Amino acid sequence: QDQAPEMLVQLADMAISRGEDDGFFKEFFLEQLRELEKEVQARLGDPDARIPVGVEGARILYVPLSGAHTIVTEAVLFNAAGESWTMSMFEASNYGVFLGDTVRAKKITERIVNEAKRLKVEEVVLTECGHAYSVLRWEAAKWFGGHLPFRVRSIIEVLDEYVRDGRIALDPSRNTESVTYHDSCNLGRKGGLLEEPRRVLRAVAQDFREMTPNRVQSLCCGGGAGLVAIPEWSESRIKAGKPKADQIRRTQASVVITSCDNCRHQISEINEHYGLGIKVTSLAEMTVQALVVPTRSSSQVEGCESSSVLERAAVG
Repeated sequence: QDQAPEMLVQLADMAISRGEDDGFFKEFFLEQLRELEKEVQARLGDPDARIPVGVEGARILYVPLSGAHTIVTEAVLFNAAGESWTMSMFEASNYGVFLGDTVRAKKITERIVNEAKRLKVEEVVLTECGHAYSVLRWEAAKWFGGHLPFRVRSIIEVLDEYVRDGRIALDPSRNTESVTYHDSCNLGRKGGLLEEPRRVLRAVAQDFREMTPNRVQSLCCGGGAGLVAIPEWSESRIKAGKPKADQIRRTQASVVITSCDNCRHQISEINEHYGLGIKVTSLAEMTVQALVVPTRSSSQVEGCESSSVLERAAVG
């Protein structure tokens, strides 16, 4: 532990302290959600759209990363699907895993496990994050008694379900650019989520192109294991990403979709370094771009009363 990267240690300890005493950050977090809720309403054209927090008995407890990019997009999709959901007070990242520190990793995971139990949700759905999914899906049950009283899924699986069941209306003609998909190591060859993102992409984009090789043989982007958070490893990380950069270039795609935030940061950096000229985004954001939202009349909009996050959900 004396040789562990200081940045990762600090991030892990901050996450643990947040779980031990949420009083310091709770009001700040809720205030942020109130502002993000306005963005969700604007994107849907629906003043009734909500980011619920602390809702006991909701079907889904959604766990984002730190940052609006994994909150607003998913909130748009949950509202569009009419989902029963509630937002977690915690972020999905687990820097204890990157440190190889099981004690820290368990403490960080336990925050979400306890929250899910308290709210009596049916399932915990994790944002597009490879290591977070791997930890809660495959490790948590072993750490906490062999069985969790809720299902664990990735948002990728939920989007696949929405597409299959027709719970959201989609128009792939809204995504005309050529698109390719990068399989995250944790979600793909380790997690088995290989066909789900592809089914979603075929439903939301007109021109989907595969990299070669792909799925379980996909090339690593070079940014995993927390390396994207460690500045002193940047040069080595970018060099390790050269095969992935070459693979992306061969597709001649304009957009790279990846369902892991570390991969997204890494591919964005190799894009800039190797001059790929691509856009890097998430599966959820690509889905929102294809989302068909019913038009509301002015009388409907004027007749709706807006209520805040706290008015709709009591936070325990």
